[in-house]
Amino acid sequence: MSFWIALRYFFSRQIFSLVNIISLITLFSVIFITTSMVLVLSTFNGFSDYHQEINKKSYPDLKIEHINLSTFNTEDLINKLDFFYKDSIITYSEVLEREIIIQYVQKNHDYESKIDKKSYAVIKGVSKDYGRIYPAFNLNSNNQDQVNVIESDFNGGFNGFLNNPNLIIVGQNLASRIDLKVYNANNFNQKLRVWYLNNDNSKPQLYFNENLKTTAIFKLGENTIDNIVFADINKIQKIFNLYESSYVELGIKNKSDINKIQNKIQNKIGENYIVKNRMQQSPLIFKIIQTEKLVIYMIFVLIIIITMVTLIGSMLILINQKREDVSILISLGYPIKIVRAIFTYLGIFIVFVGFVLGVFFGYILCLIQKNMGYLKLETTAGITPYPVQINLNDIIIIMFLILSIGFIISVILSRIVFSKK
Repeated sequence: MSFWIALRYFFSRQIFSLVNIISLITLFSVIFITTSMVLVLSTFNGFSDYHQEINKKSYPDLKIEHINLSTFNTEDLINKLDFFYKDSIITYSEVLEREIIIQYVQKNHDYESKIDKKSYAVIKGVSKDYGRIYPAFNLNSNNQDQVNVIESDFNGGFNGFLNNPNLIIVGQNLASRIDLKVYNANNFNQKLRVWYLNNDNSKPQLYFNENLKTTAIFKLGENTIDNIVFADINKIQKIFNLYESSYVELGIKNKSDINKIQNKIQNKIGENYIVKNRMQQSPLIFKIIQTEKLVIYMIFVLIIIITMVTLIGSMLILINQKREDVSILISLGYPIKIVRAIFTYLGIFIVFVGFVLGVFFGYILCLIQKNMGYLKLETTAGITPYPVQINLNDIIIIMFLILSIGFIISVILSRIVFSKK
């Protein structure tokens, strides 16, 4: 009975009555808030997915570090990892990562310096399985996200550093800062020098090496990779006189079992090492996204509560307008709780219809942005559409927030107004 009376009031034919106008204002407010929440949260989800895609390019599936040491002997660790490697569960590469200053000099025909630039860089010594861990570095694959070779010689090529220990490949961002060119054996005016610190006799000393030659310059579109120099790990260990590794990077064959494999490897290698997944390798960015998302929820909760003031106004006006109807119902013997339920249902109707329409409009706008990409975002990889991704969990949370706040306000208002007969 209360439900149908409330439904009748909601679809009242008196469209231009004061109560209907205020109800429509409340309805449009809920629609606007819901649409905004869907759009904002979908954008946050899109950025989260975007950063996960970046992580796939920049970080391995799993990474093993020593719990205390910055570099360590990997012999014992590799023996344990071979158990998984032989079963074709993983692929791994030892990595020695060091900080360097890279200097490029290009003289003209009069042997005067035409280019002489230096830049800070990170050099990573890797093994031959590195391309199997990062599909983007496997030029034989059909991976659409694979690296773009900007410049390469005809002898070593992009994968030359895996076959010749004196060859290196360099990211485009780093190469552009020092105007670096690929090594040309016929160009006697070209010189590449790598400066580094070596702790001989516990005293830091500055050394340089001129044997490394650039075989290729690549672009992946991510600064974390495009500012790195890749070389053969044995060569880097020899240069630094450090026959250890900074960490071990792992590629997992079956990505769906990555958490299970992570736990198995952790149990196998012991407490001296820690196995990190992609999120654990770069926790800060994901914590920032989650924190910002929580703040957005809190802001929207306050906005919803403020918006519900119009709901209170429309219900008070409607109750005043329907005084005769209420008197008739009470005279007929209907209990006060039925009268309260009528206006409680009415408030819920307004909020529910606004929520449904808001989700619909939000979904349509997200769909348009996803397919058409009208809003653009400038990234290191170029201009790309703003990423959006609708998450069902967010829709459920929005529904809970709006409907629960609307329900609480409707119930409290009905009880206050009809506290006495």
